[in-house]
Amino acid sequence: EEPESNITVDAAWDFSTQPTGFPTSDGETDAVTALALASTSGSGATLTATGRLKWVSGYIQAQASAGKTVADAATWTTTSGGKWLTLTLAGKAKVTLKYAGAGASDAKRFVAVVSGSTVTWGTDSSGIDTTEATKELTLEKGEYTIAMNGSRIYTITCVAAE
Repeated sequence: EEPESNITVDAAWDFSTQPTGFPTSDGETDAVTALALASTSGSGATLTATGRLKWVSGYIQAQASAGKTVADAATWTTTSGGKWLTLTLAGKAKVTLKYAGAGASDAKRFVAVVSGSTVTWGTDSSGIDTTEATKELTLEKGEYTIAMNGSRIYTITCVAAE
């Protein structure tokens, strides 16, 4: 294994093109489990997708489960209907998410970043609408769940952080 100081995290995912193997329908039979998503550029991080997600021209979208809110994000991977991306960082990185809701503002539409059982960051509890937004987080080496419900992710960019 390389010494920590030699690992550079500079991976990026741009969903303007369809990831290999990613469904274009989010029906029950189209659900994915730990589908590896190749980075558009760079290295030092991996991304997988799980749940009822679909690729739509320009973004990946999570099907909306009624009755779920950003407060459910901490247990998202253990609850029925959860949809998430798993981001694994080989080193400390600044991670930028470009995201939006997939319809009118509603509490069920959210994006959250979870470390273990702690929500590191989440969208407002009242929900999000189709306005594109950007969030930058500095995250330590490790595995993070990007919980999604009734929302879209356009890009994920990781750059090494001091």
